[in-house]
Amino acid sequence: MSKKRWAIGSLGLTLACLIALFFIMNMTNPSDSGPAGIAIVLLLIYGLCFGVIMVMALVLRFVAGLFRAERDEIADKTREEARSDKRIIMICAALAVAPILVISLNSIGQIDFIDIALITATEAVAVFYITKKV
Repeated sequence: MSKKRWAIGSLGLTLACLIALFFIMNMTNPSDSGPAGIAIVLLLIYGLCFGVIMVMALVLRFVAGLFRAERDEIADKTREEARSDKRIIMICAALAVAPILVISLNSIGQIDFIDIALITATEAVAVFYITKKV
């Protein structure tokens, strides 16, 4: 898949989640919607965070590509780019979980500095694992 499609898809996901979240937040009450409504809101927030992180990653990749020297190995470049695309998607998916965990802990009134440190450490381990395995 081309980088242009990834960028358009990420932007579309972000806008769709933002619009759906706007309508759900304005039309429903959390106490009336129950657990399913809260799960949908958290899923939309995850999609929004994933889209924003993905767009930022693609912009950073584009800017880094402007300063990178051209390589001569065409065959290796396409295989390496495919692995790099997969790695970027997986890292963005892992990083998008952190805001959901913070929001969930805050909603039950159990957020503390140690919780933020544990979430940060968990995210660092997840990104390290993805970087080494993929």
